[in-house]
Amino acid sequence: METVRRAFDLGIRYFDTSPAYGNGLSQAAYGVALEHHHEETFFATKLADLREPSHFRNEDAIWAQLGESLRILRRDRVELLQVHESDWRVWWGDAAAGQIMAPEERHDFAGAPVIAALQRAKREGVCRLIGITGNNAQQVSQVLADVEVDCCLTAYHFTLVQRGAMKWVEPVTRERGIAMVVAGILGQLRERHDEWLEEPPRYMPTELHERLAAIYQIQREAGIPLAELAIRYVAFAPRVTHVLVGADRPEHIEADVEAYHRGPLPDDLRAAFDAIAVPVA
Repeated sequence: METVRRAFDLGIRYFDTSPAYGNGLSQAAYGVALEHHHEETFFATKLADLREPSHFRNEDAIWAQLGESLRILRRDRVELLQVHESDWRVWWGDAAAGQIMAPEERHDFAGAPVIAALQRAKREGVCRLIGITGNNAQQVSQVLADVEVDCCLTAYHFTLVQRGAMKWVEPVTRERGIAMVVAGILGQLRERHDEWLEEPPRYMPTELHERLAAIYQIQREAGIPLAELAIRYVAFAPRVTHVLVGADRPEHIEADVEAYHRGPLPDDLRAAFDAIAVPVA
C-alpha cells in the first residue's frame, strides 16, 4: 500500500490490478490505498482466473467475480475492465485453465461469455472501457482482431529485447484505434545480477539469457540503470499508450518516474538494443 500511495503522490493516476495477483491481496491493497481517490484515478482490473474451469464459460459466474472484485476494491465501478490472459483456451472453449492457445488457433471469440460480461459491464456503467490482456502477443492479436474492445494490454513481449507486441498487436490496435498498453517491460532486468550470466534463474527465457551479456555491456558503457533503459526505450515507442512498470517498493516507483521524465533514449542506445533484439518469425 505504501508503494501505491507513493505512486499517487508522484502523479501517477493509472493503476492496474487483477483478482489473480497475490491471490486477491493486490486488489485489497489498492482498495485501501486509493479508497479516497476514486474520482482522481483511472483504475483498471480484470476478469481473471476462476476456481472452476466451467466458470470461465459461465457469464453468471464471471459477473459474480466482478461484483466481489468491486467490493474488495471499495468501488462501485472501474474505468477499465479487461479479460485476464485472453490467450488462455479456457475462456473460449473446453480446456483446462493455463493452457495457451496455439498460434493461429481460432474460436468464436466475440460470442464467448466473458465478452458478453464485458459488454454488459460497459452497458450498465460498471466500467467505462473494456479490453483484453495476455502474455503471448500473437495469440492476443488473434482475439483482438475479432472482438470490439477499447484497450489491449500485452505483457513481456515488448522489452529491451522482445518485439513480439510490435509485430502482432500494434498493427491491429493502430488499424482499429485501440489503446495499446504494455506491461512486464522489466522482466528480470530491473537490477543487474552478474551471477545470472553463469546460472540464470529457472524462469528466465532462453532468448534473454543468450543476450544478457550484451545487455549488461550496453548498460555498463551507457552508465544508466537497467530499469531506466527499459522505461525510456519502451515508454516512448510509437503507439504505446501506457506502460505498467510493476514497482513493488516506493524507491522503485520513485526511480521509475524519474527515468520517465528523462525522456526517450538517444538514438545510438535504441539502435544498440534493436541490434540484439529477439528475431520475430
